[in-house]
Amino acid sequence: MRRKATEWLRENGALSVTVAGVSLYVALRLPAAIFYSRLGVNPEIAGITYINLLAGSTLGVVVMVLAIAVLFYLALSVLSLAVLYVKLLPLAAVMLFKNSRAKTRNMSNDERFDLAHSTFIVLWKAASGAFDRFGLTVDRVGVLMRRYRSLMELGVRALDEQVEADVIRRRLAKAVALPNVARIPLHIVSRWVGRRRVSVAISLFAVAAFLVLPMLSFLWVNEVRQGRQDLGSRYALFAYAAHPVQVDVASKEAPQGLQMWVGKELFLIGQNAQQVVLYSPKENKTVLLPLQAVQIFSR
Repeated sequence: MRRKATEWLRENGALSVTVAGVSLYVALRLPAAIFYSRLGVNPEIAGITYINLLAGSTLGVVVMVLAIAVLFYLALSVLSLAVLYVKLLPLAAVMLFKNSRAKTRNMSNDERFDLAHSTFIVLWKAASGAFDRFGLTVDRVGVLMRRYRSLMELGVRALDEQVEADVIRRRLAKAVALPNVARIPLHIVSRWVGRRRVSVAISLFAVAAFLVLPMLSFLWVNEVRQGRQDLGSRYALFAYAAHPVQVDVASKEAPQGLQMWVGKELFLIGQNAQQVVLYSPKENKTVLLPLQAVQIFSR
């Protein structure tokens, strides 16, 4: 199925780009509409078009999708760690209860080896890639552990036998050491995501576009209404934004209706061919002023 989708994208590159652009526009149009409607104007009056919405908001979409992807990755890693813990719980029970050290000391060598081998099998099945750099597989570990057991059962070991036993022990201990075992959830998540990368990417985009961005847009308007610049506007993440400004008249003959806005704390929320679109948090109203009649200054 994934191969067919890849082939379709290759054969219909122009169409896929068009579909992606339209999808991105539709996704961005919703938060833009929420942002401007709560400020008493529509996106078209504020000068928002298909082109500038895409060009001015792509960075914000990328940032949001990446942030959601990181959170998603971390959540899956925690979940996989919990599942792995549950799988290992029966095998590591002797280390999870009181007097576990005493119980471990009372275990026979055969019980120790069986517990260690079973634990490694669970870890390897969960994320075999975590052990690739050690050249270990379940069968190889079985061979090494049987050899190590036979060496330990020798009453007196020759020097080369002792060296061999130490090498095997260090190799196995290094593979199941905490730093390597801690990577296992990442291997599990990477493998799971790799098998479903297209559906995961689409899902992350959908969450960002139809849940996170509209919610943030709604919340950011509250900041503007209280006279504070919102986070998206501060870092120029989206085409829809509110920038703190002050206005002055372009000439002394300006109408009295323009003079009343001089020196007041306003937000520039858009501009079209004839007008600048401003929002006054103190008056809680949107103001449209002639473009040629005023001068805009950042504050």
